[in-house]
Amino acid sequence: MSNLKKNFIYTSIYNLINIIVPFILLPYIARVLGKENLGINSYTNSITQYFLLMSMLGINLYGTREISYIKDDKKKLNITIIDLYLVKIFSTLFAFIFFLIFIRYQPVNLKNYLYIYSLSFLTNLLDITWFFQGIEDFKKISIRNIIFKLLTLILILIFVRHKNDLNKYIYITILGNIFGQVTMYTYILEKVDFSIYEINLKRLVYHLKRNLKLFILQIAVQIYLYLDKVMLGYYGQYIQAGYYDIAQQIVRLGLVISGTLSTVMLPKISSLVSNKRYDEIKLNIGNALEFVITISFPLIFGLLSINQEFIKWFFGSEYLGVSSIISILSVILLIIPIGNVLGIQLMIPLGKEMLVSISPIAGAITNLILNMYLIPKYSGIGAAIATLFSELIGTGLTCFFMRKWFNMFSIMGKTKKSLLASITMYIALKYLNIKIELIPLLLFIKIFIGIAIYVSLMFILKDKNIIRIVEMRRKK
Repeated sequence: MSNLKKNFIYTSIYNLINIIVPFILLPYIARVLGKENLGINSYTNSITQYFLLMSMLGINLYGTREISYIKDDKKKLNITIIDLYLVKIFSTLFAFIFFLIFIRYQPVNLKNYLYIYSLSFLTNLLDITWFFQGIEDFKKISIRNIIFKLLTLILILIFVRHKNDLNKYIYITILGNIFGQVTMYTYILEKVDFSIYEINLKRLVYHLKRNLKLFILQIAVQIYLYLDKVMLGYYGQYIQAGYYDIAQQIVRLGLVISGTLSTVMLPKISSLVSNKRYDEIKLNIGNALEFVITISFPLIFGLLSINQEFIKWFFGSEYLGVSSIISILSVILLIIPIGNVLGIQLMIPLGKEMLVSISPIAGAITNLILNMYLIPKYSGIGAAIATLFSELIGTGLTCFFMRKWFNMFSIMGKTKKSLLASITMYIALKYLNIKIELIPLLLFIKIFIGIAIYVSLMFILKDKNIIRIVEMRRKK
């Protein structure tokens, strides 16, 4: 089995765990901690993430790339690992000091949680994932992440039992990450020879400058992942921040599904670009776009069909306010995958990194402006609307930049069968009168019927993506 296939399998297994664990943990925490504590955690965690982003600079991206270039040169590899780690120590201390200053001016009821979250800087400092990604050893990363994610889940279920256990929840989550990072150092210490290393300030400044360039791109991508929850908390709407956090996590689980299906395209496109086989690039990217859209439509309409029953079962009737936010955010299940295919899988291999960064920057600015107007008036729903328009702006710009390569209206036209099947499925489920009081059973019946309707219609309409999946299964 090729290294690429092994890496894909390990990454897919980890992504599967990332779907399963939240399905267990989210409803449990929502019921145990309550709406307000959940919102406070969402707010304080989101604030912390911005400072952590500052401490990381662009090292995750930059380190992975630099290590991949020199992984066969032991001397250069040794020097680069230590250089990047020293840069990371500097950036982490810098961000940590600013975080402590920030905490001093926060409300008393938030300070305790923010101080606990300050331990996250140790997690960031110890994080050496970029090295293993650079040498293409996804096995160690995936196994480590799976073990400690499951261990953290078990400890939370054992020790977080009451409404006042938010402190315990945060401690367990962070300490699980710290111990997970520590376990990777037995391998790293075997690779690094400190005796041959000499500090070179020019080299460190060189790495720092190049990191800062990627940091701008990284912060643009991440800024509005947390901005909505931060602004909801800033306006004192902690319960709404909790609602929004739940809705966002549920919707983004769908993105894991569509994202995993298209992950393998990046190395293939990069190879085609290096060989200037542009016709094959267009064919492969076109197929990828059609495929993720075909997957996205049933995910959106399926989520719209069952989200109320899902919320009642998993979180309880007191969280029904999450349902409206999910309905709005569900549309990003179509928007984001299109942006990812054109941006990550096409523009980056083509060397258009600067254009890639424009889209998230424009999205982040849009998100900030809309949040300032919509959140005070419409709370979590306003934040969801802001996110939807931000993603539209970002992906719209990406489509505009790549308009000479692909006409998205033409691509969308090729997926009209999936849209028709998805709408039919939604209407059938919406007006299906099943009188079952047991919500879990009702939910599973609706999911089964929905899948049956969608797949049957796609076969009747002879959709080529469904036929392609069947052919792939037969070959296996």
